[in-house]
Amino acid sequence: MVCVGVSDPLMGERLAACVVPRDEAAPTLEELCAHLDRPGLERRKHPERLLVLSELPLTPAGKPDQAVLRERCTPEAERQQQPLASAD
Repeated sequence: MVCVGVSDPLMGERLAACVVPRDEAAPTLEELCAHLDRPGLERRKHPERLLVLSELPLTPAGKPDQAVLRERCTPEAERQQQPLASAD
């Protein structure tokens, strides 16, 4: 899991978690926050968004590319990733 700050006009930044699940089942944001409650992490430090990826984008040095992750966690990027509702 990698957490990044995503620009927010009201708060300045909001925290987003980017995870690569080890198995087929990806955690929900609620499950992730419940897991973070166990060690006593304050709720104000919990992520407000969750991005599930098949792999983390890496820099040439092999570290998670936080700039790319930040870009993928923006509301605009999330809207583009959501499937369109079917017109029945």
